[in-house]
Amino acid sequence: MTTQEIKDLIDRYLQGRTTTEESRWVEDFMDSYQHHNIGWDESVLGSRHEKAKQLFDRIRQKTSPVQIKTHRVTIYGKVAAAIVLLVAIGLALFLRPAPGKPVLMITKTTRPGQKSTIILSDGTEVRLNSESTLTYPQQFTDGSREVMLEGEAFFHVKRSAKRSFIVHTPVLKTTVLGTSFNVSAFAGHDQHVTVATGRVKVETADSTARQEVTITREEQAHFDAENHHLNTAKADLNAILAWKEGILQFEKVTFAEAARVLERWYNVRITLANEELKRCIIRGKYKEENLVNILESLKFVNEIDYRFDGDNHVTITGKGCSTKN
Repeated sequence: MTTQEIKDLIDRYLQGRTTTEESRWVEDFMDSYQHHNIGWDESVLGSRHEKAKQLFDRIRQKTSPVQIKTHRVTIYGKVAAAIVLLVAIGLALFLRPAPGKPVLMITKTTRPGQKSTIILSDGTEVRLNSESTLTYPQQFTDGSREVMLEGEAFFHVKRSAKRSFIVHTPVLKTTVLGTSFNVSAFAGHDQHVTVATGRVKVETADSTARQEVTITREEQAHFDAENHHLNTAKADLNAILAWKEGILQFEKVTFAEAARVLERWYNVRITLANEELKRCIIRGKYKEENLVNILESLKFVNEIDYRFDGDNHVTITGKGCSTKN
């Protein structure tokens, strides 16, 4: 199949005009992306970021609410996650090998409650948080240092005046020369880039409505997933980076947000019994505590109760929480 034929197939797939067999070919290939070393020709295919967005939206439209609920990565699922990873980092759709020696891509994924430290070929150190995925080349080329992240990671980038270091997420692109920063990019949530040292440029991946900000130490770029707006604010580094030291810290977050973090850390599913509970504002700091101790602490401070329904499902009940926290 030629490059143009594949491009036409992708376009028809996005328009919903492919046969069942053709659709399965595209999706099956995406699902096995990590086994291929392939390049992306923007002069033929256009913006890889825009194509990623289109492909992701197409998969999401075809995914039923039941399927969405089943996958812990919300609306992504295996195929959609593979598409975003593929296109955003420039591997993409079985087109043609990149010039020169093929690049071997590596994907590291952490389980709920697990963290991992990864040293990249240039000496950059990456601390990967729970339930996160980093895709990167085994060896960076002379011209670029690019990785793809879904989830959360802290990067301590080895400085290079000649090669920028770029972190792609499904909606943001962060560019630096040498610095340390945290990226939070969990599916279905707002995304954040927080600088610990140095200066970084953060821009949206959507080329049709690009937004860009530059932030320095103790500043955060925040992308609002609902309003698609990128802005900046001061950041509490101690709270944001506490996870690196195994500390779970909530600083005036809603109970709904805290529940999602607990789900990632402890591999459980948490149900909040009513809307009032979801809007409760809570605070807390826990170092290597088990889930029961955390729930007991929240129960003591707030007007809640909890029960375990099986090994990995917690239901939290109550009228509401104290607003003085």
